[in-house]
Amino acid sequence: MSQEFQNLSYARHAQESATDLVDTDRQRIAASWFDETTANAWRDLRAYEIASCLGGPDATWVTIGDGRFGLDAMRLRMRGAGNVLPTSIDIALLEDSKNRGLISDFSEENAERLSFKDRSFDYAFCKEAYHHFPRPMIALYEMLRVSRKGVILIEPNDRLSSVLRRVIAPLKRILGGPTHMDATAYEESANYAYPIHWREIEKVALGLNFPQVAFKGLNDAYVAGIEFEPADIAKSSMYRRLRIKVAIRDFLCRIGLDQPMIMMACIFQEPINTDQRRSMTAKGWRIIDLPRNPYVA
Repeated sequence: MSQEFQNLSYARHAQESATDLVDTDRQRIAASWFDETTANAWRDLRAYEIASCLGGPDATWVTIGDGRFGLDAMRLRMRGAGNVLPTSIDIALLEDSKNRGLISDFSEENAERLSFKDRSFDYAFCKEAYHHFPRPMIALYEMLRVSRKGVILIEPNDRLSSVLRRVIAPLKRILGGPTHMDATAYEESANYAYPIHWREIEKVALGLNFPQVAFKGLNDAYVAGIEFEPADIAKSSMYRRLRIKVAIRDFLCRIGLDQPMIMMACIFQEPINTDQRRSMTAKGWRIIDLPRNPYVA
């Protein structure tokens, strides 16, 4: 049954993104993704800053689950990454993007069975795709296999220990809500929306005797229609509401009542250099130097 389910999940995901080419409403939204001056772009572009910290013209990257025109690859390149290969289980939008000259190449890939040889790239980058995978840990180990220097995940954060969650969840149950906290965590494609947690990522690195991990949280919000609003507080009341919502969530995190909605996580297979460390620290990343396994020569 598990084999049947994972195949169902990947098949559904392979069908989804192609609607961006034929559905009129989806086409309009998809076109907005290429405008980096919108309120929605402000939300999204914060997740690519790691390229300016680790990037360089000689670095090679692969993006996983980058089926929406290879936008991740394009945005990483614009922020300092060198050669970036976008991949996805569905290549309809990647083909369209290549035909339009937006990307030079792509690869059709299932995240659980990447076709690349070991250590083919410096970095593997996966943004908001990992939580859709039916067996995400298998995909993570595949990303680690094909990378030499590190893997970067940008995914929903598991806020299980959030004070607000510990208070609100029992109240919802008392008021007749779901009895299990994950009862509403399933998506229409039938997958469980799998969040990540910093300790879970750290243990993966410890198990493989990697030297470092790094984390940074982000808060987010959505206001309907911001895909077409300018990221200008003076011009857009919708953008102002978005920034206020994010600021409130940031404040709740600072005083310890909540945890960030999004976790940016890095697993480094070799130590980052001094300049990279300085750059990441300046941007608010928490870098953790891990103990080394004393039983490995």
